[in-house]
Amino acid sequence: KYNEDSAPEVAYVIKSCGADIVGLCELDSCTLRSAWVNQIEEIEGLLGRRWKGVFGSAMPFGGGKYGVGVVSRLPILNSFLVPLPRFDGSEPRACLAVETRDFWFAVTHLDFTGGEARGLQAELLSAALKERCKGKPVFLAGDFNSTPDDPVVMRLLEDWELLSSSAPTYPSDAPRVCIDHIFRLREGTSPRVKAEVVGGDVAESASDHLPTLVRLAQ
Repeated sequence: KYNEDSAPEVAYVIKSCGADIVGLCELDSCTLRSAWVNQIEEIEGLLGRRWKGVFGSAMPFGGGKYGVGVVSRLPILNSFLVPLPRFDGSEPRACLAVETRDFWFAVTHLDFTGGEARGLQAELLSAALKERCKGKPVFLAGDFNSTPDDPVVMRLLEDWELLSSSAPTYPSDAPRVCIDHIFRLREGTSPRVKAEVVGGDVAESASDHLPTLVRLAQ
């Protein structure tokens, strides 16, 4: 069973993977549920001085905010948030994009109850990223609540290439489905990648999803 207060485990997994930039979902910022802790700042502090975090609010929640975030040990030059309406789904969602020297990196968490909502959210964020992220490669990661053969993913594949593994990511203690993905906006030659789903006791207790990792060839 994963720990609900798992910032140390999350930081440990990030460090052990050797990741440069990470997208995080289901973050609280100063809510009653999380004892008024800003979780992205907590994880940033556990990772060390080189790391910086950005939080993207999807909605007000519990006296604070709830949403997604990015932590990066590469300098972040710029960021923007794409609010994603609820449509027929359970709640509003968001996509957060950050710019580094060499690329854009975005993270999102699509609705889990309404397939139509997921599709509309995916189309909205894809259009926004294509319009606003110019001149550099664009990567998109997150919990899409959609398997690789889901219509939402198939629609994204018209503009994006899937880099991550199709190995199951959810639930972390006995993974059955792959709903967490990393994409790259299609342009030029496809990069050479090594993709994996990170397992192990710490990863299983850090979240109810296993992390998905992509390494780009140098």
